[in-house]
Amino acid sequence: MNIEMSKISKIFAPKISFQSPMKPNTYAQAVRSTPFQTENSSKTNQLKTIIVKSISESNQIPPAIIDSKVKKIINDSNIKAKIVNIKANKSSVVIKSADDDSKNIENLINKINSHSINGNTFKAYSPKKLDPTVVIKGVSIDNDITTIVSQITKNNSEFDKIININDKIKFIFKMKNRNPRLMDVVLRVAPEIFQIISQQLKNNIYIDFQYCRVEYKVIVKQCQRCYQYNHRTLECKNTPICKSCSNEKSSNHHCESNHIRVCINCKNHNAYKNDTNHAPNTEHCPIYLSHIKRILDQTNFLPSA
Repeated sequence: MNIEMSKISKIFAPKISFQSPMKPNTYAQAVRSTPFQTENSSKTNQLKTIIVKSISESNQIPPAIIDSKVKKIINDSNIKAKIVNIKANKSSVVIKSADDDSKNIENLINKINSHSINGNTFKAYSPKKLDPTVVIKGVSIDNDITTIVSQITKNNSEFDKIININDKIKFIFKMKNRNPRLMDVVLRVAPEIFQIISQQLKNNIYIDFQYCRVEYKVIVKQCQRCYQYNHRTLECKNTPICKSCSNEKSSNHHCESNHIRVCINCKNHNAYKNDTNHAPNTEHCPIYLSHIKRILDQTNFLPSA
């Protein structure tokens, strides 16, 4: 799913309201509901994440027990880490902190890992955030995309002062364009590159003999055979599913209705089983939307100060 980078820039201002009156109907609404920051925003609004997991895979400690022990460790500690939330999920405990002092976060992690209550049974760490992915739209199929990074640096002086730029722009893959003479090129870029493209180049970029639009791309790992998550279509061993009606997709399959859609994932989900009239791989699906928002939360759009 592609989004104009300017849309992300517009919502960089911190959100104060926690109200969510309705489910977002469009991706633009979903993005607007996700807080991003600018360099001028208060750093305390940028929540830091700490993950705490059981060390042993064979004898895992339930997250609820880890949660209780972590809270005791924090209460015993004199570290003021501005914790705003601690929540246990199925596999770990997630700590959210509003502290802008990385030393306090590091000290908290060390305290959790070394405390006697822990006994080397679980480990705390800060997950590394992802670099943004962007797509260059409408690149000529005659373009030698093996040289795309050098094309970008050669044709855009805004990148002249970037050190080790070849390590900060990585080609990922190409995609088909509606025009058979064009293709879309997907790159992973460092936050400082993302910021230059968005703010200085206004979401357009020069490459060899072309001036192309650039959009931010959310890559959701969803199988297009069974529409489950976290595996690729070519790796899928599940039964093929029709994305329109959610029934098994055989060679002679026909949907019972061409007007009503049934999302396979929402149909099997207790919270969404009464709202299934959408495809499972679009922004209208709340489960798909939750994966998008999780990726946004895990992505670092801002360069280090």
